[in-house]
Amino acid sequence: MKRNLNRMKQKSSNQLKDFLHKETRNIVDNTDAKVIIIGDLSAKLTASSEKGDKKIR
Repeated sequence: MKRNLNRMKQKSSNQLKDFLHKETRNIVDNTDAKVIIIGDLSAKLTASSEKGDKKIR
C-alpha cells in the first residue's frame, strides 16, 4: 500500500515537472526578449514616490 502511494506521488511529481518544463520552453521559444525574469514582484518594493527615493523593504 505504501509502495503504491509513493509511486503515485512520484508520478504526480514527474508530470508536474514535465508540464512546467514544456511551458517554460514554450515561453523561451516564443519570445524575442533577451532576458526573462521570473519571480514575485511586490508593489511596495518596486514603487517609489519620487525619483531617487530608497525602496521600502
